[in-house]
Amino acid sequence: MLRINIVINYFRLESFRRLHILGAPFFIDLLKMVKNCSIPNKRLFLCIMLKNKILLVAVAFAGIISSCSKDTPYDKSAQFKIDSALIEKYIANNGIKDVKKEKGVFYKIVNQGTGTDQIDLTDTLALFYDGRVLGAVKAFDSVATVTPRSFVLKDVILGWQIGVPLIKNGGRIRLIIPSTLAYIDRPIGPIPANSILDFNININQVTKKKKTITP
Repeated sequence: MLRINIVINYFRLESFRRLHILGAPFFIDLLKMVKNCSIPNKRLFLCIMLKNKILLVAVAFAGIISSCSKDTPYDKSAQFKIDSALIEKYIANNGIKDVKKEKGVFYKIVNQGTGTDQIDLTDTLALFYDGRVLGAVKAFDSVATVTPRSFVLKDVILGWQIGVPLIKNGGRIRLIIPSTLAYIDRPIGPIPANSILDFNININQVTKKKKTITP
């Protein structure tokens, strides 16, 4: 009874302007305070709130905060379907020919390359490439001239692990990669979450991992 009296007295003393400034956290705490009160006290509380014309505001704020606090779980399968549909639409709208698909990655081989060995995940690749979010003009990363950048294939995104071995040393390929095979729902630098990525990759050199000979 003491708690509800404190709340009622507060409403009688404070103006609507003051309560509005306190914001959503105050309203949520306020509703929690009267949650366990008896039914007569709850009725009295509601009457006071209605009298002060803030009930609707409190409920609205509480609803907004409650909905914001519930994170929508990441659904990889659903996101993959969304991304694939967007990629197919982009390819059709832009008239891109000879695009194929490998394990979810859309690719177009520009040059197969002249190497003889199959590229493995343990290989170190020296590459020239540019990467952009699908449809964007500006690349978020680019290594186009002079010195290629080197990666061990198993250390890069899944889309590269799937797509790059489709060509040989000296080859060039375009990869359009669903976000589920890239950075999924994580923003990375200038790349927003759930971004479809578009890469042009030119393999400059392939270095095979040396096999350890056990005596």
